[in-house]
Amino acid sequence: DAHRAFRDLCDTLSQSEDINEATTRMRFINQILFKVLLWDENSVLPERYVKDVGYLDYEFGAPTPAMVLEAKREGKTFVLPGRVYPAEPVPFGLIATECKEAASALVQAQNYANQRGARYSAISNGHQWLLSMTFVPNQPVEDRLIYVFESLEAIKSDKFRQFFECFSPMAIRSNLPSL
Repeated sequence: DAHRAFRDLCDTLSQSEDINEATTRMRFINQILFKVLLWDENSVLPERYVKDVGYLDYEFGAPTPAMVLEAKREGKTFVLPGRVYPAEPVPFGLIATECKEAASALVQAQNYANQRGARYSAISNGHQWLLSMTFVPNQPVEDRLIYVFESLEAIKSDKFRQFFECFSPMAIRSNLPSL
């Protein structure tokens, strides 16, 4: 059912020209979170203030958050155009080398997650989704593994199950994403 909902949603979504972060969240991210992944809106806190860091975009789970998600406007890109990423997680260092915007957004998400005690950190521009562990003992950030979902088309065609197993409420609560 979730895959069908995602395919149907993708048919209505199109890349827009230079929309801001709030519009990206409303048109893309919220639609995927609440209509496809079936997050309960009561278990997601938007715009949560984090002392000395700022406002995080989404916090999932209460009372202790399991994941934070940093949203960026649709025009921000996190992966090289046309690049296909493997189903397995890749080192953060690879993404950081290829795309400074992704590195900056992931560090921002991890700062929020560290402050809030969330196990997972994620970023999305509505079309691209990345997920990582917030903290791994004795592992530098550049060696940290992240799942990369490079486009809605990649998710729709062959990565939907993995996407669902990374971002759905059941997966996050069960610590299903293994990195």
